[in-house]
Amino acid sequence: MKRIFWLGMHKLLVRTELVRLRTLGYEVFNPPYLSPVYDQSASLDWDSEQPTTLPREVFETLSRHNFFYNSVPEPIAELLNTYFDTVVVTINPDWLTEILKVYKGRLIYRTYGQPYPLSEYLWNNGAGRLILDRPDFLFMPFHARSVDLEHDWLLDRMRVVPYQIDDDILDLAGTYEGPREQRIMVTCPNIDNRYYHAHYRHLKRHFGAPYYSYYGVQPRKFDDPQIVGTLPRAELMRHYQTAAGALYTHGGPMVSYLPPIEMMTIGGPVISIRHNLLARMLPKDAPGLADNEDIARDHCRRLVERDTVFAAEIIASQGDVARSYHRDHVNPIFDAAHAEWMAPERADPAPALIVNTPPPVPPASGRKRIYLLFHFPGSIVGRRESAYFSAEGIPRVARQFVEGLIRATDYEVVVTTTYGNSPFTMGYFGARAGSRVKVLVVDDFPAIRSHHVRTPSLPEKALDVFGKRWRYWSFRHLPAFLRNLPDDAARLALSLFRKVEWRLARLLPRKHVPVVTPVDVAKAIDGDPQAAGVIVPHYYLFPEAARMTTRHALYLPDYTPHFYKDGKAFPGQEEHARIGKALCRSASVIISNSEFTRSYLAETELEVDIAKLRVFPLPNLNLAPPPDSTEPGSPVQNHVAVLARQRPILFYPTQNRPNKNIAFLLELLAGMIRDWSQIGPQGMEPPVLVLTCSLDDFPPVREAYQRLGMQPHVILVSGSSDADLRWIYARAAALVLTTTMEGNFPPQVLEALAYDTPVVAARIRLITDELGDRPDDLLLAEPMDEASFRAALVRALTAREAVIASQQKAYHRLMERRSPAYFAGQMAGIAAILDQAPASQDRAG
Repeated sequence: MKRIFWLGMHKLLVRTELVRLRTLGYEVFNPPYLSPVYDQSASLDWDSEQPTTLPREVFETLSRHNFFYNSVPEPIAELLNTYFDTVVVTINPDWLTEILKVYKGRLIYRTYGQPYPLSEYLWNNGAGRLILDRPDFLFMPFHARSVDLEHDWLLDRMRVVPYQIDDDILDLAGTYEGPREQRIMVTCPNIDNRYYHAHYRHLKRHFGAPYYSYYGVQPRKFDDPQIVGTLPRAELMRHYQTAAGALYTHGGPMVSYLPPIEMMTIGGPVISIRHNLLARMLPKDAPGLADNEDIARDHCRRLVERDTVFAAEIIASQGDVARSYHRDHVNPIFDAAHAEWMAPERADPAPALIVNTPPPVPPASGRKRIYLLFHFPGSIVGRRESAYFSAEGIPRVARQFVEGLIRATDYEVVVTTTYGNSPFTMGYFGARAGSRVKVLVVDDFPAIRSHHVRTPSLPEKALDVFGKRWRYWSFRHLPAFLRNLPDDAARLALSLFRKVEWRLARLLPRKHVPVVTPVDVAKAIDGDPQAAGVIVPHYYLFPEAARMTTRHALYLPDYTPHFYKDGKAFPGQEEHARIGKALCRSASVIISNSEFTRSYLAETELEVDIAKLRVFPLPNLNLAPPPDSTEPGSPVQNHVAVLARQRPILFYPTQNRPNKNIAFLLELLAGMIRDWSQIGPQGMEPPVLVLTCSLDDFPPVREAYQRLGMQPHVILVSGSSDADLRWIYARAAALVLTTTMEGNFPPQVLEALAYDTPVVAARIRLITDELGDRPDDLLLAEPMDEASFRAALVRALTAREAVIASQQKAYHRLMERRSPAYFAGQMAGIAAILDQAPASQDRAG
């Protein structure tokens, strides 16, 4: 007989899943809930006579320990490892973390929806590395849509298994008697709890009519007549059968409470606002869904007024959701999952995505490694709707490096990443079970910046939490403070601050990940006997690379300061040039992607040895099918659609840098809007400009924006995913590139051409050299010439089909040397240079 330690206390689970496991023939021990912390969901009716073959003293020892709010001491840990084949941890990630620290056997983490990404919380509290390093770990959520915000490293260990509602509800399925009472049942438990009390106040503001009744277990009686409070089970079910309907306002996109499911099962209509998991389970056009509180009130009013047709439509749309919680649907899936997991021959290997140990743990395959330095400070990669993205150009190029190496070589690729960015980095580069992509975690000190996860309050695990709070505060608030200092003082303060951080990082616990600080990266890589080479994707953000004995390739797409001699546009230029010069000297090979860049690099402060330079173009960085529809589907797309209305969109996805000339673009747009009645096509609204940058990154742009009064005519979007960019391209009237200097052929041009977006760009060598003897296949304007740009834009707006037909000829020529296969072959050549050439002896001191 297999023995399971089941860590849970939820009333429903004790009656369903705990019982089911025993029915399947497993011996299951569940400890009592000994915590003094009140939880309205906790079952306090613990069975001290549960069937067991454990020795009496073991049973009693385990029964006296509070597993829910205490760590697991060594004697208890020894009992778990000696007497149990599997541990099942339900719901709480902190319970899981404590078990992970001590238990060595098979482990199931069973979840039922949560209001925040578990993978980020687990990474912050130290469980992430423990999960990645252990075999036989299973993440078992109840619904595929409850994990949409989870990171890939956790989803790799996932098997979805639904859960059932109580048998007493199932026994009453279909017994709804219709609206005998003018009552709308609303879920709001434990109003003494701060979170639920805030929701209670929300309900009182929006649903204060007397026919709204607030249900849920309450620790005491309240004077408010709307609060029904704790009811006997039979009475609660009677209310389900006779109420006009239920209103569900709780939860988030990954969690759904049970009362609306119970109402659906009994057969009554449920109204839900579109911000929770329940709404996402229903058909998109389900009649019971409401976009906001006003519409929800109208839906509820119709139920109270006995609109039977409306009620019947709602009930008909709910059937599939109710059936997904029924034991007849759940039990076969639940039983099969546990039988497979408990099979003696089963053995799940650990994915081993992190190589941190001093020196880095060698690949089990014996492969050599290429390292990519990616431990950028701050948040460089984001995530939206299950997709990883970066608004910066370097990360998108870096991903091409990794994909090219994986495609064309047998090397393992290790990407360095800060601790806080690790989940995003792993997802962005495809570091998943079975892949050849790994990460080396560099301790940057901050925790994950997430809108979903809040750092716990200070009294809990004081030292660890203090570390989290310090990390969170340091990078979120200090740079804003430094911006108010004079430039020299700010640079000095930031430099000193980061040195202090790196030293403190050695002292504070780093949650089970061996510490590699930025100053130790070179030492860690040099100490890896499997390291064949390193790719450095930026010329001054990774100064430690100049001290490496491992051969490295430097990516140098441009050196823009060479064209801005006054030095004011590039703060820190002198220091950056010193680092860049050292890296160029120590690099075995330098990668660039335009012949124009080759033509001037030797003359710059970097003093590039042209013999080291390898030039090959980038593939399209956003190569994916255009969207099927121009209807908005994400918050960014909705934002653009609402503000643009029917106005034609001019688009420039870029960062706000001096060479991009965004201020000139604003002047151009302001002039066109002023003269629109003379220059604009008849019946067309004046254009609106969509930018993906911060206006404050280069202050003259903010000044022009305010001086020209451009707020009604500019839409600023941030955190745009590749899908968002594709959608905007497909809807845009023109891409407008006012840049006068780039390091390579502007990738925005290739993207716009791929999505049939008219291109208006400055006539610069980077573009004309690539177009050869057919430069006029694109709409090119004289740089910084308002009249020339205006004429080109009017042409794009009035002759779209002709412009697209012409530029498609340019696109086909440009793409001849930009296929992913060609790029991968070039990266294989770079790897061969690194792996075969002798290490450079000319190192920076």
